[in-house]
Amino acid sequence: TIKEELIWISEFRNLIEAKDRIGDWIRRYNREYVHSALSYMSPEKFEARYYEGRYREAA
Repeated sequence: TIKEELIWISEFRNLIEAKDRIGDWIRRYNREYVHSALSYMSPEKFEARYYEGRYREAA
C-alpha cells in the first residue's frame, strides 16, 4: 500500500524529504486505515478500545 500510494508515484528531492513524507504516511495509516484483522477498525481505534476494556475489567 505505501509503495502504491506514495513511493512509486513520488519523486523525493532528498533522503530527509523521503523520511518525512513516509513518516507522515505511516502516522496517517495508523490513524485512519481500517484493517480486517482488527475488526475493520484503525490500529489507533483498536488500541483505544482494547485499553477501555482493560480498564473496565480492572474496575
